[in-house]
Amino acid sequence: MPHKGNKPFLPRQDIYLSHIKAGFYVVFGIMMLLLLWKTIALAADSEVLMPPPESAFYRLFQMLPQASFWRALGSTALRSVYGFAISFFAAIGVGILAGIWKPFRQSVMPLLTTLRVMPLMSIILLGMLWFVTDLVPVFVTFLMVFPLVCAS
Repeated sequence: MPHKGNKPFLPRQDIYLSHIKAGFYVVFGIMMLLLLWKTIALAADSEVLMPPPESAFYRLFQMLPQASFWRALGSTALRSVYGFAISFFAAIGVGILAGIWKPFRQSVMPLLTTLRVMPLMSIILLGMLWFVTDLVPVFVTFLMVFPLVCAS
């Protein structure tokens, strides 16, 4: 009986081979990124400006067993979750209001467009200038997520 569907029927071994092929492409992509990183680090010739991948990974593996690393990582992740939650609920409110009231939608569109095209580095730098260090991840996450949720 022929297979009815949009995709051609693949025997079991072809499915395994397609997963292996997909995995190969992922590994190849990661290797290309590491090669690009190493090339830029060699061209920069400054470990301060662009450390080579082996130095960065060596330092990462030195920090992994330290409790302070995990505390800082957890704290930053929690602040990012706060920023996402605040952004999500604010954007839902703005989105509903913009959906039902055309003058409001037209007035917030320039702000949303500006937030969408603003470079991430400038958002981080503004956050570092305006807020204490603990609030920067909340601010950055809010500004990155807010226009996306509003658009949805």
